[in-house]
Amino acid sequence: MVNTRIYTRPDGNAQNVYINGRLYAAEQPRPRNVGVPTRCTPSLRYPCPESVLDGSRLQPYVHDCTARVKDGRHVYDFVVFFKNHRYLPLSTSLRSLTNAAVRGDIVIMRLGTHGRVVNLRQRDSALADFVITRFLEAAPIKQHLRTKRTLCFERMPVRRSRRKNTQYE
Repeated sequence: MVNTRIYTRPDGNAQNVYINGRLYAAEQPRPRNVGVPTRCTPSLRYPCPESVLDGSRLQPYVHDCTARVKDGRHVYDFVVFFKNHRYLPLSTSLRSLTNAAVRGDIVIMRLGTHGRVVNLRQRDSALADFVITRFLEAAPIKQHLRTKRTLCFERMPVRRSRRKNTQYE
């Protein structure tokens, strides 16, 4: 099992805060933004997506994978938390985005400049949906379990008319 999170020990300097992430729940028709409990020290942040994901009795541990999106001149990093078990329910919220059959919940959080998780902004929800669709199209989830590399995706603008209306693929 690949896990890239850095554990922070409970000490007097650590605070527990909620950082916004995007939850693709198996039982709900659409993805939604949720607060993910995160332990923060002055130098590290340790997200706890286990409290947001269902199926903890069936599979108590969580896999993660990092993804990078190049959007023009900007680069955005995300971390994707997911479970993989054959008895988890099929995700209905991911059926609305892609045709991939995924079992269980998925949480995606945005990474800041120093690799620390930060709050999702309003525009990041659309980027998170883009990352999830490309993440599931890149390879089946079983292949993501064995990799520790960062997946890179490029978001290309497509001009519709001569006006400055830009739409993305």
